[in-house]
Amino acid sequence: MGRGIVILSHKRPDSVKTLKALRRLGYDGPFVIVVDDKDPTLSRYKELYPDNLFIFSKAAIAKEIDVMDQGGTDKVVLFARQAAWYAAEEFGFDEFLELDDDYEWFAFVRTPEGRFHAKGLTVARLPATQVFNAYWDALASMPPRVLTIAISQTGDYMHKRQDVPWSFPRNRLRKAMNAFFLRLDRRFDWIGRFNEDVNA
Repeated sequence: MGRGIVILSHKRPDSVKTLKALRRLGYDGPFVIVVDDKDPTLSRYKELYPDNLFIFSKAAIAKEIDVMDQGGTDKVVLFARQAAWYAAEEFGFDEFLELDDDYEWFAFVRTPEGRFHAKGLTVARLPATQVFNAYWDALASMPPRVLTIAISQTGDYMHKRQDVPWSFPRNRLRKAMNAFFLRLDRRFDWIGRFNEDVNA
């Protein structure tokens, strides 16, 4: 079973921060960068990532998804999210991690005494490849109705009240967003021109 990372990018061929961060943290697996056919910097992407690039047609993708409105800009990530399924298929990823192109920091989060505490992920602590494999293994072990799991965000550990210590919200489920672990056999459509992650 193939595993890889799909990075959604637009107009930042020389600054795909996520890829740099992953390499720094010891990720040694395959990846593909997804860009749309309207990107004015497409030639630069082709120059830098000739073997790791997936170019999709926004017009074609738009025909298969519900944007949930009567019209608007196509300068949103919705189309790239839907195209990521095709990118994964083409590059042989049965399981993949979908990320935007601007992530610079990944961390372990611990809550000693109920308080938020983050330590940056490093190769010395645990290579990113091992961390991601653990997520993929976890998703595979879950019932098919579980379509995705995601890496938590800093905001997931914060209370609304400033006088309450940051802690993990154990009594509720959090919506999945930003960093999605996905499987081709649990495919779903992204919907909505805005807030596509929450909508899905």
